Parts: sequence; structure tokens; C-alpha cells
Amino acid sequence: MELICYLKDGHTLDIQPASSRRDWMDATPGQHAYRCLPLSHANQHGWEIRCAQTIIVSWSGGPLQSDLTLTPVGPSGAGPTVLSAFGSGIVTFQVPCLFKTEPGLNLWVMGPPNHIKDGAQALSGIVETDWLEEHSFTMNWKLTRPGVEVVFQKGEPFCFLCPVPRGLVESVHPRIVPMVEAPRVAAAHRQGTQRRAAFQASLDIQREGHTMQPGIHQGAAWQRHYYRGLDANNTAAPGHQTRLTLRPFSTGEE
Repeated sequence: MELICYLKDGHTLDIQPASSRRDWMDATPGQHAYRCLPLSHANQHGWEIRCAQTIIVSWSGGPLQSDLTLTPVGPSGAGPTVLSAFGSGIVTFQVPCLFKTEPGLNLWVMGPPNHIKDGAQALSGIVETDWLEEHSFTMNWKLTRPGVEVVFQKGEPFCFLCPVPRGLVESVHPRIVPMVEAPRVAAAHRQGTQRRAAFQASLDIQREGHTMQPGIHQGAAWQRHYYRGLDANNTAAPGHQTRLTLRPFSTGEE
């Protein structure tokens, strides 16, 4: 399956397989956040485009394009252009390329997952990139705190791309089933819950109100069952992944 990036003449683009690393996750005690495999998988489940230069932005709170101030720091090079195109405190990155997916495949364009940016919220869009050739998409961020400067650092990812099959979500038939009507599932869930409760008890982990208090025995404070892909019966799940390995964008006919 191909994902092609047609780069416009005279431009450059820093696009790479997305990193699993996040500053706030690094700062958690013992980098504990990385033990959450679903979190790490979401972080790297696509490709990220990075800022070509540092941009400082601020918003007065008004609806006009002129209510947004953008201050570039350092040379811009030939990367994405940043401007105020829509007003309402929206920062627009013009991506200098056209992406092409295979028939039936859309591109989910969003901010980097679990990338927390104080004062700004990434806006998401799903683009039918299998046929769109007239123009490219833009990546937009909505400022949320008037009067506060928000900095997009050079090399910081501002856009995240993830291919999704068109119509997939509409083909899903969601339904609710009482667990009592699924005895096998109920038994496995109950066994897993008991196993976790016993593990927490062995570490003397206590719940006080809405707060989980760490126990005094912290030698092995991580069960790793999901991380290792083991179900409630310690059976290995087929196709379980602990790491994603995405291909970088190649050049030429590779």
C-alpha cells in the first residue's frame, strides 16, 4: 500500500515516522507513562510533519485574522508557511505538498496524539486523498487562551497523518450485550479483575476516596500482562504488537 507525497518545487518537508516520545511522559515518575502500551502505540501510529522554524503566536480573543499575531524566529527556509487565514484565533500551516493514497483510503490529519500544548488545540480533519488533486489540505490549531503566547518550536511536530479506510466506521455494527449473556467473556473478565486486585493487594495499594495511594512494596509494580499480550488465562494473543515500525518516506522509485 502506497502513501505518496508530491512535494512542490522549491520546498522542503520534514516528515518522519511519528515518535513514541512525549515530554510530559518523560517527566512522569520513572517514566511510568510509557508502560501504557495503547498510549505509546497511539503516539507513533502515523507520520508527523515538523516545524521548519520557531513561530510565536498570540491571539487577542477577537474573530478577525488581524487579531492573531505571528512572529517567526530564525530563517524560514522553504518549509510550511504559517499564517492567519480563518480568524477566530486559528493558526494555519500550509503544507507544501499533495498527498495521494490508494483508492478507498482517506488520510486523517490531526495534531500529534497525546501531544499536550498549553493554549492551543489541534483541529482534526479527514481528507479523501485518493482523488483530491486540485489543492492540498492545511493543518490548523485553535488558540484557546487570549493574550498568552504559544510557541511552536523548530523541529516540533505540528501535523500527524494516519491512513484510514473510507467507510470503515460506517460498516461497523455496534451493539450492547449484557455480560451475563456472555459467560465466557464474563469469566475471563472476572479472572482478570481478581488477578489485578490480588496484585495490588500484594503491593499494599490503597484507595482513599478518589485517590490511589501507592503501596510500600514497589519491587514489581507492573504486571505487564497487556504489554506482553497475555489474556486472563496467560495465553499469548495472536498478532500482539509491542512496537510499531513505520517506513520513512523514501525518494525516487523505491
